[in-house]
Amino acid sequence: MIFKKLINALVLLLFAQLIQAQTLSIMVSDTITSEPLIGATIKAAGQGATTDIEGQAVLSNLPIGTYTFLVTYIGYEPKSIGITIPATSVVHVSLVPSGENLDEVIVESTRSNSRAEDSPTKVEVLGLDDMNEENGIKPGNVASILGDYSGVQIQQTSLNSGNSGIRIQGLASRYTQLLRDGMPLYAGLAGDFGILQVQPLDLKQIELIKNPASTLFGGGAIAGVVNFISKSPGQKPERAFTLNQTTLNETNATAWLSGRNTRIGYTFFGAGTRQRAKDVDGDGFSDVANLRSITVHPRLFLYGKNKSQLAIGATLVADNRLGGDIIAVQNQPDAAHSFTEQNTTLRSIVDLQWRKPIQRNNAEWSAKAALGSFKRKQILPNRRFEGQQTDFFSEIAYRKTQNAHLRWVVGSNFSGNEFTPESGDSIAFGSIKNTAAGVFGQAAWHRGHWDAEAGFRVDIRNQWGVFPLPSGAILYHINEHLFLRAGFGLGYAVPNPLTLAANNSESDPRFILAPDPNTVRAERSVGGNMEWNYHRLFGDHFSLTFNQQFFYTRFANPVTTARNAAGFFSPINADAPLTTGGADNYLRMNIWGTEVYFGYTYVLAKQQWVTQQIYVPLTPRHRAATVIARDFGTHFRTGIEASWTGKQVREDGTRTQSYLFAAAMIGYKFGHFDLILNGENLLDFRQTSKERVVLGPLNNPIFVPLWAPVDGRAINLALVYRL
Repeated sequence: MIFKKLINALVLLLFAQLIQAQTLSIMVSDTITSEPLIGATIKAAGQGATTDIEGQAVLSNLPIGTYTFLVTYIGYEPKSIGITIPATSVVHVSLVPSGENLDEVIVESTRSNSRAEDSPTKVEVLGLDDMNEENGIKPGNVASILGDYSGVQIQQTSLNSGNSGIRIQGLASRYTQLLRDGMPLYAGLAGDFGILQVQPLDLKQIELIKNPASTLFGGGAIAGVVNFISKSPGQKPERAFTLNQTTLNETNATAWLSGRNTRIGYTFFGAGTRQRAKDVDGDGFSDVANLRSITVHPRLFLYGKNKSQLAIGATLVADNRLGGDIIAVQNQPDAAHSFTEQNTTLRSIVDLQWRKPIQRNNAEWSAKAALGSFKRKQILPNRRFEGQQTDFFSEIAYRKTQNAHLRWVVGSNFSGNEFTPESGDSIAFGSIKNTAAGVFGQAAWHRGHWDAEAGFRVDIRNQWGVFPLPSGAILYHINEHLFLRAGFGLGYAVPNPLTLAANNSESDPRFILAPDPNTVRAERSVGGNMEWNYHRLFGDHFSLTFNQQFFYTRFANPVTTARNAAGFFSPINADAPLTTGGADNYLRMNIWGTEVYFGYTYVLAKQQWVTQQIYVPLTPRHRAATVIARDFGTHFRTGIEASWTGKQVREDGTRTQSYLFAAAMIGYKFGHFDLILNGENLLDFRQTSKERVVLGPLNNPIFVPLWAPVDGRAINLALVYRL
């Protein structure tokens, strides 16, 4: 009898435990790498939870019953799972990467193809939505959107042509490497007008590394890398057309088409720009050049078995710019008005990209190759510069996911360029030939709260020697809201007279001498960064992200120029270092659908061999920017943008004025159309309103270096059609 009562009591106790609410842990991971997914969302029965740094979410007080749990994560296919309570206390869920969404969060510039939020190497990404929005604001080129990055300065280098360069964290534009789909095709002469000949509608995303990146892509990436990633065809055909008109006499027309089936696909991009010269300040010289430009970029995709892919592309850009004395530009030069500068360029590129996954080994082979030609002809009244640069690049790499904790990649590449002046063109440096053979390896490691990357490259450069380039980066998740990140890397750049002294070469490249490898050494650098990032969601209507980064780069033997008695500029190594350091901060919030951004950058860049004025000229020490944007329903979108640029030091030690730049846009969507009204430089701040930028006689002018906009206020209206 006692034994029977004991059995009944145990049964009742077990039943009581079963009817009690249960706590359930759900572990979410990547189905390919088995890595935990931080921040995945799980919802069921009116409850919700988010996975922590271990990929775990806990749901409490679940009564007995059957539930359908929805598991979602950005860049992955959502998954529904049925669980009957009582159940195992821990349930494992694997999510499959989504082809469409994953493109927006995977970065290619780290070579390990990590998600941006999990990459120890900091990569900032402007995604497809940003490219589509910029297409309605500035469809002609990507210069404006790059200038929105904190720590990035778009500096106009020529009044007559409008040519501009990218400066990252105070370093000259020649230290920033421009890539197209991971291939360096914008160096030397080919870098001329580079960012002015890339349009946002043709891009899937832009990836920016604002730290030393020579280990990833070789020489020239001391300040960082800007990687323009082209669009690929999606599962459905796409069509997009843009017409744009500005008050600065600029007209743009762009078109993008794509389609595919199981074996073949294609994309096609075409663009045309027409702009009439304009003298905004009335000083008799054009502040906006006369421009005719056309771009064609078709690509063919072949899809094989086991997800192998071959992409073949061709790019053709023809560009003609004319600036100078506005009367001579708009009419014909005469004795009183003869000064003009004409720049005619022709860029042609053929590229090949191949990849072959090996699913049984969680590995992939990939190869890239490109051949490019860039011709530039510059004609002024008293001189002529004409030449052609041929660029080539080839790379093969093997990437493998070893296990849930380790991924690695090894590879080699061979690249170079050759510049040849036109016959009879008297250029002091003559022909130039650069080649580089490199091998590289990189490993990405994950364990618990830690992510780390280590890389090593060895480049062999003709004439300049061997360059070992180690790098390392580490990311530590303190919790699901806060992480720390740090990295370092060595870099180098070989002297190139085409980019060595931007101001001198812009005025007269005939007087730049070729560097002598016996007396001039390649530039070498060491740099690093540290940062912390806090991100948190407060309910369903408020999110906050704050990031603060500290950076420092030092050149032990920077290359500069010295003018000899004959008036030629000779490359030399300075006897003191070039350093740049500072802090880059931003705050991003989303409050009930209103996006708010505020950024501030402090840069202290010094050329310590110049005793009379040690600060790098025309580098603002302080810069701040803010953006406020909001969607009103499904039809309207508005945005306001403002930036403040602090004082800059000129070569002679005098300081420029600080200035405020403001812009605003409103967009209306109806059916397949978007109508965008945008205003740039609404306060109409111009350098020419503070000082003259053209000095001397009309027929032999002297141009003052530019430190602020000269084109003034501009309003544009764009119509975009998407299908």
